[in-house]
Amino acid sequence: MKTIDEQAALPAGRVDAAAAMLPPAASPVWRLALLGMLQGAALWALTEGLPRRYQALTPVPLWTALLYAVLALPMAGYLSEQGFRSRRARVVVVAGLGLLFAALGAHIGATGSELHGLSHVGPAHLLPAGVLGFVLLSLAAGFDTVRRRFDYPRLFELAWRNAVLVPVAAALTGLLWVLLGSGAALLHSIGIKAAARLFAQPAFIMVVSGGSFGLACGLVLQRTDVLLALRRFALSLTTWMLPLALLFAVIWVLALPFTGVQPLFATRSAAMYLCWFGVLCVTFVNAAWQDGREAPALLRPLVVVAPWCWLAVPVLAVLGDWALWLRIQQHGWTPDRVWGALVAGLVTLYALGYSASLLARRGWFGLLPATNIAAAILQSLALVALLSPLADVRWLSTESQVARLKSGQVDPEDFDWEFLMRKAGPYGEAAVQALARATGGDDRQHRLAAAAAAALRDSPGTQAAPPRDLERERRELREQLAVLPQGESLDADFIEAMLADHTDDQLRHCLTRAETCLAWRVDLNQDGRPEVVLLSEQHGQVQTRIHHRGTAGWNVLDTLGGGPGTLAQWRERLAAGQVQVVAPQWQDVLIDGQRLRVYR
Repeated sequence: MKTIDEQAALPAGRVDAAAAMLPPAASPVWRLALLGMLQGAALWALTEGLPRRYQALTPVPLWTALLYAVLALPMAGYLSEQGFRSRRARVVVVAGLGLLFAALGAHIGATGSELHGLSHVGPAHLLPAGVLGFVLLSLAAGFDTVRRRFDYPRLFELAWRNAVLVPVAAALTGLLWVLLGSGAALLHSIGIKAAARLFAQPAFIMVVSGGSFGLACGLVLQRTDVLLALRRFALSLTTWMLPLALLFAVIWVLALPFTGVQPLFATRSAAMYLCWFGVLCVTFVNAAWQDGREAPALLRPLVVVAPWCWLAVPVLAVLGDWALWLRIQQHGWTPDRVWGALVAGLVTLYALGYSASLLARRGWFGLLPATNIAAAILQSLALVALLSPLADVRWLSTESQVARLKSGQVDPEDFDWEFLMRKAGPYGEAAVQALARATGGDDRQHRLAAAAAAALRDSPGTQAAPPRDLERERRELREQLAVLPQGESLDADFIEAMLADHTDDQLRHCLTRAETCLAWRVDLNQDGRPEVVLLSEQHGQVQTRIHHRGTAGWNVLDTLGGGPGTLAQWRERLAAGQVQVVAPQWQDVLIDGQRLRVYR
């Protein structure tokens, strides 16, 4: 069975035969499924499994570094299947990507909020990081170390295979959850509620989702004929979009002298329209060209005319750059405009590189491979810089906005201080603090310092928190948090644990609104030491969490499923003694030290 490298050397006209011989995944399916389950378990341990007090002690940069590594390493493992000549080269590349993503995660953790959780890192950072990983992996797999150059057919095969693999595996994972949800609803309809409770557990969700995605990747990779058929189908349909797109571009360019650019700029979204259309054109021409070993699947007249019509695309790209630059001159840099500038620059590079094929006489879009490789390398370098301390988009934006303030381009009273305080991370807040501390200067400097000081004062999310009056908080908890049974009181160490944990949503709620919470002291495991079941009513629902005193202090043990629907009903039944602790109807099963519960 031939490898991708051997297939790349096959002459034109034998592409289909070569594609049909693409080998299946080297790793067994079960190994990829196990990798996915381990990823899900690691995500659960980072986000839910680690006891709250230990999670709070974990430095945020370390936490986000681990999170990024857990997200990146298994994905790199899936996408690198059958992509490298040797296992050693694959391990080196995957490990290198893991270290790179851990470093990027540590940076976003060091410059983000102080709370742990998946919401800590949003799509504004994860999406470009994912693009970076995809491009770097494709470049590494497509580089021929023997000839010391990129093998474009091989690069094309792997990149497009992965572009099809990821959505197919995600769709299969989503289909599994549709089945699980439907099955749980079916069982629930006859009174069997255990499945629904199990499927709602974060550990189950993450482990099953990870394992399902890995299993789907393994199954799909073993069916290369399916992947190739999907890719051919998608590219053959997309190819026929190219003539229509180029027709629109030519009509637009021919009409431009008569309409002028004012109607375009009046939309206030000119750069977005032009860049988006440029991205579509680049996608369609790549679908037509593919790896260059076959003639494009277009009619002969269209093949002749398309390169000349393509000359309209650079006009669109340059006008898009101009529109974006005018916006930047008017309002300065922001993270969105930095990312927009990267996209606009890449579209311009593609447009000019493909057009140069006419001058170089290299055949139908003959410079496409070289242009794509150059753009991918530049894109990777830019993404590494913009996602890291080298040129963080928030730092670039802060420098630009502060320069506008100091130069007098914008009045302090009209400036968007909220951008610096809330959207530019620590860079923006540090800049505002420096402006507020500035002394001397003219009247404008005094106005600038006063406006910065007002922004600090009016932004409660970023100003320093006032010192906590722990004694007052202890007293209010003892006075306002009801404890049942009557006459019971909370242990002093439990109150201290509540005051020390800043990450638990229920504890934070009860600290600020103790009147909506209830503590029930009850010995659930009959060890002579009562647990504390903390009940809180939020958004019309009652949350119940069992707090258990272990060797390392208090920690959340589990939750109580079901029960009364309101806190008042809980209070009434507990006060009346209508709640009792009973032995389980079904005993647990112990196998090799592992306890298995009977769910019903």
